[in-house]
Amino acid sequence: MKKKASFPVARLATTRRSAFGAMLALLATLVLMLAATPAKAQRISLKTNGLGWLTLSPNVGAEFRLSRHNTLNLEASVGYLTLGKRHQRHALFIPEVRHWFSARPQARWFCGAMLLGGAYKVKLSDTPHNGLALGIGVTGGYSFVLDQRWSLELSAGAGFLHRSEKHKNYNQLAPLKLGVSIVYILK
Repeated sequence: MKKKASFPVARLATTRRSAFGAMLALLATLVLMLAATPAKAQRISLKTNGLGWLTLSPNVGAEFRLSRHNTLNLEASVGYLTLGKRHQRHALFIPEVRHWFSARPQARWFCGAMLLGGAYKVKLSDTPHNGLALGIGVTGGYSFVLDQRWSLELSAGAGFLHRSEKHKNYNQLAPLKLGVSIVYILK
């Protein structure tokens, strides 16, 4: 009899192949959301966080312009990393509302409010941590305009994090987000 994987969210990352499949499912969801939104000049942008890729955590994001100074940013990430006896698996979803201070949308300084939802399975030497995480916090950052369609975005966020594991709950103030993202603005 096969042993069931104990990853909380639909057993997403039991193997590298299923982690890739989960990333494709997240990407397909974002594409469907984009297809349902009317695309106007500089109203939607696609992005990926380079820091996530450095930790072997494929990620994708989309930002939708709500008004001249406000946007809705949606990001998703999955990861599977093994270093010796250390194992890490996760799936995250981060919705965020941003306010941009520049007259040009999606340029220069912004601040925002974010939520975080995810599942994780981490094993550090012999201590396993397996559970769900929920967070709420504030974010801020700066977007460097590279040309008409490309930007480099630096962002960080911190707030309250609740982690629920099998026999214990943890509540703490924590960094929730750190990003160096490449952004492509659709037209």
